[in-house]
Amino acid sequence: GAYPTLSDFEACAQRLQKAIIRHGDFFDVVSHAVQEGDFVYLDPPYLLSEGRIFSEYVKGHFCKKDTDRLAELLDIIDQKGAHFLLSFIDDQIIHAIARKWLTETYLVQKNISGFASSRRKSPELLVKNW
Repeated sequence: GAYPTLSDFEACAQRLQKAIIRHGDFFDVVSHAVQEGDFVYLDPPYLLSEGRIFSEYVKGHFCKKDTDRLAELLDIIDQKGAHFLLSFIDDQIIHAIARKWLTETYLVQKNISGFASSRRKSPELLVKNW
């Protein structure tokens, strides 16, 4: 695809003038702020059933307990009449959540390796309620 144009960036910047940025626990922030008609995009740190993929970025980490809270949050978003889109690595730890909603699998190029020949495509899930 093509890169965004300057006018695309300017239009986004104009819309973001009204944005309110909140910092806090994902469950608390979204469950208190979500309203009917909202769209919520969720891209939590990936967690595999056998452990995390990446080292920690911040104190604490996204763990199995958080996937349970994520499942509860999706119900709250849906009950409020909002739409959500969740992206997550295709692993059995997310399958219990994904079974309840509409899902699509797609391949994503991982650019973690320093050598292009070692880079691979990994399956990820898009989970949504519409």
